[in-house]
Amino acid sequence: MAAFDKQTLKLIDEIEELEPSVKDKLIFLANAIISNAKTGKAYAH
Repeated sequence: MAAFDKQTLKLIDEIEELEPSVKDKLIFLANAIISNAKTGKAYAH
């Protein structure tokens, strides 16, 4: 399992406290950014 730093844990806690609709949008955006970063990394090699 991954270890998280304090900043990441604080961000997760703050996201968990948001209204579900806002939380869903943030998770959607985060997933899109992560996917884009992974795709860019794959094509960089």
